[in-house]
Amino acid sequence: MQKSVTQTRPVPPPTLMPYRVRVLGRVRDNPEHRSPGTWHEDAMLLVFLSGRGSYRLGSQRYSIRAPALGIVLPEAPRGMLMADSEEPYDKIFCRFGGDLALHTARRILAGRSSKIPFWRPADWDSIVQTALSLVAHSRRVRGDGSEHMRPADAELAKLLAILDVGDNEEEKSLTVESIQNYIRGRIYAPAELQDMADYFSVSRAYLCRKVKSLTGCTPIKLLNQEKMARASELLRRGGFSVSEVAACIGFSETNYFSKVYKKYFGCPPTSEKAEF
Repeated sequence: MQKSVTQTRPVPPPTLMPYRVRVLGRVRDNPEHRSPGTWHEDAMLLVFLSGRGSYRLGSQRYSIRAPALGIVLPEAPRGMLMADSEEPYDKIFCRFGGDLALHTARRILAGRSSKIPFWRPADWDSIVQTALSLVAHSRRVRGDGSEHMRPADAELAKLLAILDVGDNEEEKSLTVESIQNYIRGRIYAPAELQDMADYFSVSRAYLCRKVKSLTGCTPIKLLNQEKMARASELLRRGGFSVSEVAACIGFSETNYFSKVYKKYFGCPPTSEKAEF
C-alpha cells in the first residue's frame, strides 16, 4: 500500500541548489489527515504546533504530541503520519532536497541519542518563528522550478541551522568545539556579538577574551570567516545572485557584504561569480 503511494508521486527534477524546498504547507484540524513520511530522494521536516498524531512504521507506532518536530530522511524506511481523530495536529510540513540541506539533516539526527525521529528541540520559540516565516512562502514555491535561491530556501537553511546547534547543554561551555558548532549553526543569521554572549550565558567582554584565548580570533572575525567561506562556495556553485548569497548568510545589505567579502578575498564577489 505504501509502495503504491510512493510510486504515484511525481519524481522531482534533480537540483544543484544546496537547499531546495520542494513542497511546503500547513495542515490544521483535519482528523482524517494522513501522509507518507517522505518520498523519492527528498527529506521531510515537520513542525507540530498543536494537537496530536502518530507515525506508523511497520509494526511500530510513535505517538506525537505538540510541541514537537520531526525529520524523515529519504533513506529511512517509509512510514505513515496520521492525525489524531479527537485532537488533530496543526503542523507545518516541508519536503526538501539539496546536498547541503540533506547533509545537515543527517547530521542533526546523527547527533541525537534517541533514534525516534520526533522530539521537542531546544530554542522552540525560534524554531516556530522561522517555521511560520518559511510556510508564508508556500504559494511562491508551487510550480517554481527555477534554479536560484528563493526566500523559502533561505528560511529552510535558517531553520536547519538552528536545529544543527543541538540540544546538548554541555555545548554551552566555551570550548573550541562548542564555538565552532555555534558558528556553524548561526551561519545564516546576522553576526551579533550579543546573541553569542546570550547563548553561552556570559558577558560580551568575557566572551571576547575567552574566544580570543582559545582561537586567536575575535568572535565576529570567526563568524565572518565561516560566512565568507560559505559565500565563496555558493558563488562557485553558480545560480545565485550576489544579493541572494548575501541574504543567505545573514547580510541584509549587499554593499556591506561585498565590502566584507573583498576584505577577505581581495576581490569583489561579482568578479569571482563571473569566473564561474
